[in-house]
Amino acid sequence: MKKTKTKKPKKVLPNYELDGEDAEMLAALENGEIEFERIPDYESFMKKSRQMAHEYFKKEARVSFRISKTDLNNVKRMAASEGLPYQTFLTSIIHKLTTGQLSFRPWH
Repeated sequence: MKKTKTKKPKKVLPNYELDGEDAEMLAALENGEIEFERIPDYESFMKKSRQMAHEYFKKEARVSFRISKTDLNNVKRMAASEGLPYQTFLTSIIHKLTTGQLSFRPWH
């Protein structure tokens, strides 16, 4: 029996409302009042940027731990609301925590 491939659903980016300086900048761009600066040697810049990103986000270690079903279900729900697989969501949280982009209150 031949298996049929199922298509992955397309990721939909959230629709954000802009306000303040962001809204003003977007309006100025759309009205032609300001323009983006061109990057010299754009292709070389993009190639180097992709390579650096690949090296930075390379996953070289595996982690295994136990978690309660309730916590896992909550994580899966949170990840789904962000449009991410739960493992990617957890990796993102750990990355943000270790780079200072996310903080927590000590529980003592």
